[in-house]
Amino acid sequence: MPESPSEPFVTLSEFADHINAPSYATDAKWKTKLQEVLDAALESVEEKVGPLGDAARTERVYATGRSLVLGATHLESVTSVVDPHGNTVTINENTDVNHLSGIVEIPRATKGSWRVTYRVVQDKASLRLAVKIIGEHLWETQRGSREGARGAMMGQAASDGDGHLRGFAIPRRAAQLIQPFVKLPGIA
Repeated sequence: MPESPSEPFVTLSEFADHINAPSYATDAKWKTKLQEVLDAALESVEEKVGPLGDAARTERVYATGRSLVLGATHLESVTSVVDPHGNTVTINENTDVNHLSGIVEIPRATKGSWRVTYRVVQDKASLRLAVKIIGEHLWETQRGSREGARGAMMGQAASDGDGHLRGFAIPRRAAQLIQPFVKLPGIA
């Protein structure tokens, strides 16, 4: 379970500035709609890369041999490992933890649910920008645009003005920013 960070990964004001509508972050008419879109963009990125920010997380995992494969990658640190019997297990951060892949090596294989507390390094500028790009895409597709409607009537693909096609669930620019942090398939 993630702890609540003191500040959101991307604030409503940052998102409103990104879509060139800073007044929407405080305008009662738009604030709720804008927050809904930002929340959806955050969920989309978290689904692909795991928890965002740098708050501590505690996860229950089952050992695969002597390995605990966490649902997050790019770990900053592993602060606690507790075996299925409730005993704290000492690990060496330098030799027992693969921070990039999120794998912790334990001294002995024990069946059952292990509890691991760790911090991630998902506080990267590329992930923040990906959230904003996805949010912008959701905002624009919700609001529509005159060009998009006109182009659709004429059978043309909608463009963002820079030659990038719109209409993908996750814009390619955002997908490229997220790619280095994507979780392995099948990992929670």
